[in-house]
Amino acid sequence: VAKRKWQSLSKTSKNTNVDRWGMWKRVTPIQSMDDYINGKGDIVIRLISNNDFDEIGIDYMNLSLGIEEALPTPSSPPAPSPPTVISKGDSFVYDLPGKQSTYDKKVIFIDLFDTNKKDIASIRSMGKVVICYFSAGSFEDWRSDKSAFPINAVGNPLGEWPGEFWLDIMNDDVRTIMKARMDLAKNKGCHGVDPDNVDGFDNDTGFSILKWQTKDYIQFLASQAHERGLLIGLKNSAEIATQVEQYFDFAVVEECWEYNECCQYISFGTQMKPVFAIEYRSVKQKLCAKFENNGFSTNFANYALDQIWFCPEETRHLDASVSDKESSRKLAFCSK
Repeated sequence: VAKRKWQSLSKTSKNTNVDRWGMWKRVTPIQSMDDYINGKGDIVIRLISNNDFDEIGIDYMNLSLGIEEALPTPSSPPAPSPPTVISKGDSFVYDLPGKQSTYDKKVIFIDLFDTNKKDIASIRSMGKVVICYFSAGSFEDWRSDKSAFPINAVGNPLGEWPGEFWLDIMNDDVRTIMKARMDLAKNKGCHGVDPDNVDGFDNDTGFSILKWQTKDYIQFLASQAHERGLLIGLKNSAEIATQVEQYFDFAVVEECWEYNECCQYISFGTQMKPVFAIEYRSVKQKLCAKFENNGFSTNFANYALDQIWFCPEETRHLDASVSDKESSRKLAFCSK
């Protein structure tokens, strides 16, 4: 912009202020679109340079514009959370493969499809809280309801997980299937649900999933769970965790220490909601103290979840310092 007037890129000797720009600067984030829309309503992208002597030789230029809308206001108030049976700091075991012969922790995570109603009733009879896992954002080709998914709602493969593919979370049929899974959880006697793979906005899904769409979807999941009297947890999704915490009763976070994301879930603890953290590594006693001093409950495991290790009792008062090697990177928890 020269003298607050719109300029066009050109290659004429008459407009040297434009032609001789040569060093580009990316301007982000955009706080207001007002300066990017002209009097005709056209969106105009301005390339700015502080170089007034080097001519531009552009062979290829790709400009992309993404607009994220505000989360739509629900047509009806969300259902209130059911009376909580879990608390911040509760012990847990993430036993999706069903390998544990007995349970001495308070909160038990099991697979919704692979655990029958009788076994869930048995776990509950021991005074345990049962949270049932299912994937809300991926198609799994071994599940009993796989034929219900429309082909056009199945996207790219999910990383290194054979037989698993991302879903189009804005597809109505997908949402109908998730309602049925919530019904199954209710009928089997689960206290709550742990819907996985809801962070498609941050992955190559094969669909253009934006953050606002993800927020809309997980708000839908939370509302459906609460309507059935089920607790529901937010799985991972660090980038939007603080924005959607209000809809959830707990969080399940995988390797937040490894990826420097634990800070994003502090708001759950502030509201006295449990954060169940899983680190795929052997037990580190000082990490146990670090987690527990921040109110997180912790499991250590291998990726197959057929080996699970727990923090020693009474780690909360141990020295929570970490090794020099780990101190050399940004630590996972917020500075106090």
